[in-house]
Amino acid sequence: FLLQCTAGTTLLVVFALCNNFVEIPFVHADDELIEELRDEIAEKEERIGDIQKEINEYRQELQGVTAEKTTLQNAIRQLDISRQQVGAEIRLTEKRIDAALGTIESLTEDIREHEQKIRLNTNAIGKTVRELNDIESQTLVEVVLANDQLSDVWGRVADLQQLQTAMHDSVRELEVFKEVLENRRNRLEAERQNLSGFRTELTGKQQAIDVNKAEKDDLLQVTQSEESRYQSLIAEKQAQIRVFEQELLQLEERIREFTVNPDALPDARPGVLAWPVADPYLTQTFGNTSFATQNAQIYNGSGHNGIDLRAPIGTTIRAALSGQIAATGNTDAEPGCFSYGKWVLIRHNNGLATLYAHLSSINVSQGQTVSTGDIIGFSGATGIVTGPHLHFTVYAGNGVAVQPFATSRGCKNVSIPIATGGFSSYLNPLSYLPRL
Repeated sequence: FLLQCTAGTTLLVVFALCNNFVEIPFVHADDELIEELRDEIAEKEERIGDIQKEINEYRQELQGVTAEKTTLQNAIRQLDISRQQVGAEIRLTEKRIDAALGTIESLTEDIREHEQKIRLNTNAIGKTVRELNDIESQTLVEVVLANDQLSDVWGRVADLQQLQTAMHDSVRELEVFKEVLENRRNRLEAERQNLSGFRTELTGKQQAIDVNKAEKDDLLQVTQSEESRYQSLIAEKQAQIRVFEQELLQLEERIREFTVNPDALPDARPGVLAWPVADPYLTQTFGNTSFATQNAQIYNGSGHNGIDLRAPIGTTIRAALSGQIAATGNTDAEPGCFSYGKWVLIRHNNGLATLYAHLSSINVSQGQTVSTGDIIGFSGATGIVTGPHLHFTVYAGNGVAVQPFATSRGCKNVSIPIATGGFSSYLNPLSYLPRL
C-alpha cells in the first residue's frame, strides 16, 4: 500500500516485501538446488546400506570359519575374508565421507538461502524505520495541511498502525530465521566433525590392508604351506602365551600393594561399558568361567585375565567409556618380548580402567581425553597371538599401574599394565558390558 506524504512525495511501504520475500525468483532456484542435493544424499545413503549388508555377510562368514578347526587353510581363509571385509569397510567409509560432504554442501546452500532472507528482511525493516521516522518528524499541523480532508489524516494514522504491526511481524520472522540459521550451522559443524572421524577411520583401515597382506605372507613363508609346520607354530605360540601369562601373574601377586575395595567400584550391571568393537563375538572368556553363566566377578589367578573378541585386522577399536589415556605401548619394540603388542590403557572416572591389546595401530596418546565410542586404534595381531583379535581387560582403576615387566625373561625393558592389587585388580568385563 502507499502513503501520501508531504510535498506530494510518495512513501513506498515495504510491508508486502517483508511478508512475501519468499516469492523472489532466486529462492526458487536455491530450493531446486537443495532438493537435488538431498536426492543425491538419499542415493548415497542407499548405497551405504548395500555395502553394510556386504560387510555383515563377511562377518557371518568369518564367524563360521572361526568356529572351525584351527588349520592353515582356515587361517588363510580368515585373512582373505578379513581383507575383503576391510576393503568393503574402506568403501563404506569413502561413501560416508562422500555423503557427509553432500550434506555439508546441502546445509551450506540452506544457510546461504536463509542469510539472503535475513538480509532482505533487515533491509526492508531498515527502510521502513527510516521512512517512518520521516513521517513521525512532521507536526500535526503539517500533517493536516498536507491533506485536503480530515479523513485523510485518520487514514494515514490507520496506515501507520498497520505499518507498525507489519514491522513487528517482520522482526519476529527475522528472529525465527536467525534461530533456523544457527541450528543449520550447528548441524554443519557436527557434519564436519563426523567427516574428520571418517577420514581417521579410513586411514587406519587402509593401513590395515597392508598389515593383513604382510601377516598372510609371513604365515605362508614360515609354514611353507605345510599343515604340520603351521600346527607347530600354533603350539609354540600357545606355549609362549602361557609363559607370558604365568610370569605376569607371578609378578602381580608378588608386588600386591593392597586389596581392591569393592565399594569403590561401580555396580556390576550391563551397560556400564560399551562394546569396543561393532557386532561383538566372544572367542575367549574371562578366567575359567563359562560364557553361559557369567557368574565370576573377581579373578582367582587362573585362566584368562580378560576377554578376547573377534576382530579382523583393521577392525575399528573404540573407547568403552569416556576417560583419559593413561598410557600406550608396543611390546614388539623389544625383540623376544611375547606380550600385548600394541596396547592402550584408559582410566575412567567411575573407578574402572580398560586395556585394549594386540592392536595394529594406535590413534591416541598419553594424557588425551576420550569419549565413549571414540576411535582409539585398529585391531591387529601384534604381540603373542595365534590370530588377529582384541584382548580386552577391565581393572579396578586404582589397582593397575604401568610398570617395567622386570621379572620377565624377554620383556625386562618393557613397561606394561601391571595389576598392583594382585588378582583382585582384574574384573570380569562381561559384568559391565551390554548383554550379547
